[in-house]
Amino acid sequence: MKQSKLLTLLLIYAPVATGMTFDAAINRIKNHESIVSMAFDAQADLGKSSGVGSLHDPVLRIAGKNFPRDSFQTDATPMTGVEIFLAQKFPLSKKYRNQEEAMKKSGEAKKWQAVYAEKNLVRIFWRYIVNLKKLSEERQIIRDNIEWVSRMIEVSGSLYANGKLSQQGLLDLKIRKSELKAAAISTDFDIESTRERLKYLLGQDATDINPGSVPWKYLAFEPSTDHSADPMEKFLIAMVQSGQAAVAAAESGYIPDLTIGVGYTKRANIDNNGDFVSLVAEMPLPISGRRGSDYRTKLSEEKSYQFRLTNYRKKRSSELKALELKHLSLTSELKLMESEALSFARNVRKITAKSYSLGSSSYMSLLQSELKLQSLLIKKTALEAARLLNTLDYKFYLGVSLHD
Repeated sequence: MKQSKLLTLLLIYAPVATGMTFDAAINRIKNHESIVSMAFDAQADLGKSSGVGSLHDPVLRIAGKNFPRDSFQTDATPMTGVEIFLAQKFPLSKKYRNQEEAMKKSGEAKKWQAVYAEKNLVRIFWRYIVNLKKLSEERQIIRDNIEWVSRMIEVSGSLYANGKLSQQGLLDLKIRKSELKAAAISTDFDIESTRERLKYLLGQDATDINPGSVPWKYLAFEPSTDHSADPMEKFLIAMVQSGQAAVAAAESGYIPDLTIGVGYTKRANIDNNGDFVSLVAEMPLPISGRRGSDYRTKLSEEKSYQFRLTNYRKKRSSELKALELKHLSLTSELKLMESEALSFARNVRKITAKSYSLGSSSYMSLLQSELKLQSLLIKKTALEAARLLNTLDYKFYLGVSLHD
């Protein structure tokens, strides 16, 4: 019997032992298309920031001036000449510097957004691992029950032959075995379904995860009030700072830029006055509603992110407290189940099975004891998985690392 159980375990875990390691899977997630694209978005904003903050290109103009329409002679009139004109736009405020800062903070925010997205994919990966662990344990519980019911059917055959059990009782036990087989098949399909979903994160060649490589220490519950590693908070802070710089740039936009130009006109010098030099200074008049509209828009965007940051901090605090309480609840329930309910259920099934083999207990009592124990074992597995997922969400809100 022990050899049979050992063979079953080897068959269950043989493919898993050769699966992808946890660290290799994390490296795949870090290079996931969605994460890489966000990283490039951040780099794009950081690259644009230097251009936004620089001066505009100078303008060079070459113009032929006051040529006669019919002859285009260069020496027909004293006003005829060729002008070379160079102009440069200069800011009279910190508008471009603030725009550069706004773009830098936007790039920084996108960087933290990519970090958050990566952590979220890692959380999803952990959920798959916890689910696989739960399903594998449920499958083993069901297979153990199939083995136990098979033994009871053998005992029932003897009882039936001796007239101590009705045919209905024997058939009910066989029906129960068929139900367990169906449950095992269903669980196998659930496991395969979860493995298929892993391929989105890890690639089509990822069929399984080596359970021996999973660092379960990262799902150990550790209460904390340190939120300094939370990438979502850093994203929102950077967006608020970007908004503040954008508002400052919009305020500076009320002060127009000044364009200064200098020109040199080469003439034929008919009047002996030599070549001409010209100076130009110009600026737009800020009388349209465009600047005011831009300022109100940037101010609204900045206020929006301020409120989002405040709301996120409140929500995080509430969620963390709720998750702490949930951990205490799940731990207490598991402790009570392991110390009392499961112990009682195992003893009841053992006593009932022995009594049944002697013909003293009914097959209904036997089935009830088996069903009760299986129900409790599966519930225990579900509670353990729920506690792991609860810890996972808790650490995700804190922003702490969930891998090496």
